[in-house]
Amino acid sequence: MLTETNLQQIQALVQQHGGNKATELGDALLDLQKTIVGQSLLIRALLMDLENRQVGDAALEGLLNERSLSVIYQKLGSPKQNPFSVSDANAAIETLANKVSGATNFADIAKTLVAVAKVFI
Repeated sequence: MLTETNLQQIQALVQQHGGNKATELGDALLDLQKTIVGQSLLIRALLMDLENRQVGDAALEGLLNERSLSVIYQKLGSPKQNPFSVSDANAAIETLANKVSGATNFADIAKTLVAVAKVFI
């Protein structure tokens, strides 16, 4: 098992028996320790993120249960039917495009815009 004590013992062995590679091996051991610490912090952060998401999901499930959704749907009421059809909208847009391309003044364009807006309102 890799413990703080074991790491210190490995460091001592490197210093005693590493010979001309002692510095290089010591640096490699230090890099390994930093990597282990970094991975531990990453795992801890991921676990905290997971716990937060689970808490958030639990809170949403508590807020948005079947009963509360039913109340929300009742308050919203039935969906409203669009007052225009797709063919009405296409015809109005085509009319607008035709009139704008042939318009000679701003008043003509404004009248056409109002006519098209009436289709959608």
